[in-house]
Amino acid sequence: MARYVHSWLIAATLLAGALRLFRGLKSPAQLNRSHIYRRVDQHQILRYDEILGPIQPGVFLEPPYPERYVQVLETATVGGFGD
Repeated sequence: MARYVHSWLIAATLLAGALRLFRGLKSPAQLNRSHIYRRVDQHQILRYDEILGPIQPGVFLEPPYPERYVQVLETATVGGFGD
């Protein structure tokens, strides 16, 4: 339990810092893929919206799913992915 609480506190602290960094955001619900970056190789960092491309609202509600997500969504269960 202590490990879970510690992890949660770290996540909350990072999120609070991110909200301060992205001035104007009032809650985590306002974060989107354009706010989060990922290092894709030694010399390049991209935003998640650049990596994953546009996603239309409702596209994951029922098949057919976008091709790049089919395998992940077909192996997903209520308890997790690939269980």
